[in-house]
Amino acid sequence: MRRFAHSLWAKFIAHEYRRNIARALALHHRGEVRGDGLIPISIYTTVEIEWSARDIHPWDRALQGDERNLAFVAQTLSDTDAAISRLFEALPQMDALQLRVVGPHADNIMCGTVYRPAVEEPSTWHSTGMKLKQLGVTFGRL
Repeated sequence: MRRFAHSLWAKFIAHEYRRNIARALALHHRGEVRGDGLIPISIYTTVEIEWSARDIHPWDRALQGDERNLAFVAQTLSDTDAAISRLFEALPQMDALQLRVVGPHADNIMCGTVYRPAVEEPSTWHSTGMKLKQLGVTFGRL
């Protein structure tokens, strides 16, 4: 029931968003005599965001070398996957998300553009890294 209510609320917010855009394009609200206005053909909203990857969890800080790097990569992939899902859920009017994840030394770790239809499709990948690649995120040496 809660999920249904949230879905209904998201649809309402998206409808209000588009209605506000149509209202802004309705020129007769500016005091013009004509009752017509500009008709939107396409509305597309993109959010651009950049964040810093978290350092590995304190209980993993005793790890050395490759094990520490693997823990950092796994955590960053998991964090990015969760953030993408949550951003699309929190912003129902958003059609695309341009993201960039930087590392502790301001190095680019990941970047890409993720589109809403790709997020709403069920993932066929068991690996978080492959899922992110399927969504349009590139990572590694950028």
